Amino acid sequence: MLRVLLGDHQLSLVEALAEAIAAESDLEVVGTAARADDVLRVVGSRPVDVAVLGSDTGPADLASLGAALREVRPGLALIALADHEDIVALVRAVRAGFRGWVHKEAGVQELVDVVRAVPRGETRIPPVELTRVLDHLLEAGAAATRSGPLDELTSRELEVLRALSGGVTRQEVADELDISVNTVRTHMRRILAKLGVHTSLEAVVIARRAGFR
Repeated sequence: MLRVLLGDHQLSLVEALAEAIAAESDLEVVGTAARADDVLRVVGSRPVDVAVLGSDTGPADLASLGAALREVRPGLALIALADHEDIVALVRAVRAGFRGWVHKEAGVQELVDVVRAVPRGETRIPPVELTRVLDHLLEAGAAATRSGPLDELTSRELEVLRALSGGVTRQEVADELDISVNTVRTHMRRILAKLGVHTSLEAVVIARRAGFR
């Protein structure tokens, strides 16, 4: 059973989605909210697996809210419910941990499919938007590579980044380098900080631009 939180300033939409999602045998709506502070309160006080959040859940912007939620509950799956196409907002949301992006005019079944998929580790962003996100990240990676950011990494950090660029998991990196997964995470946090990026995907883009495979 996946426990779902719905947040959006349009309460009528939230209530309609809650009713539709509650009809699914494997989904349970554990909370609804119209504002960011209410979303944070629910996530901080109840077990929540998936948060579906409108792009106008004020007063916080979507990326800031997502980052705050992941601080409270690191494993929370984040899905954006968007009523407009804004590549900058989408990129910021992806950097904050959102792995689902559903337009408000999409059918309920599409949203339900995304709610089930994202907790499984899938990314569900419409192809056109995903292409634009990747283009944006590649451009950012190319600009960063031209400034030589990899020069700031230690030899061990380069080993970790090189291994991840080969498409392996963090556990496989830990096994290959004979270190713990927690140590890999620590190295990744330092790598992201030095490269000035927010996700492992962006770091890998920079590494591959630099010739890592």
